[in-house]
Amino acid sequence: MRSLAVIALVVLAAGVAWAGPDDLAAIQDWPNAWRAKIGYADLGDFDDGVSLAVEFDTPEWLFTVGWDDAGGTLTDPATALNYAFDGSYWFAEITYTYRPDRNPLIYIGAGPGWYRMDGDFRQIGAVPAVTASSDDGCIGGHVQVGFESEDRRLFGEVEWVFSTEHWSWDSDGLRVFFGYRF
Repeated sequence: MRSLAVIALVVLAAGVAWAGPDDLAAIQDWPNAWRAKIGYADLGDFDDGVSLAVEFDTPEWLFTVGWDDAGGTLTDPATALNYAFDGSYWFAEITYTYRPDRNPLIYIGAGPGWYRMDGDFRQIGAVPAVTASSDDGCIGGHVQVGFESEDRRLFGEVEWVFSTEHWSWDSDGLRVFFGYRF
């Protein structure tokens, strides 16, 4: 799974190297664009991990789909049993963004998201090993602050995801992204 992060970095680096001086004019003529981003995700009760996403950017909306590497050691609050979890975290978000007139390269946004966790649970200390696969999705929310470079090609975002629950655990937390506009 971590090889996806390496592939994303190579794609971002190639896009930055390939961009020419005429790209700024194209961005100003057509403000809608695809963006790719990579970052760090705090997944609440689950371990932190690498996050990859692709989004469609309009002047007022961001439509995002992405993936995070999920895992960790979890304790079931009902039984006090410990589990090792290894899986993936998928998300789709819609964000309404506001850009101040004085500096439209900065934006703040908020919106709903769908967050899905899937993977394998292995009970720690069980002999024989007890393993089960499962998935769980939920609706949550997010708020974010972002900034773009002067040519709008590069961007960074800080996002807080809240009100999520997967089984008995949450994936609320901070995400930090760096991205490239195509």
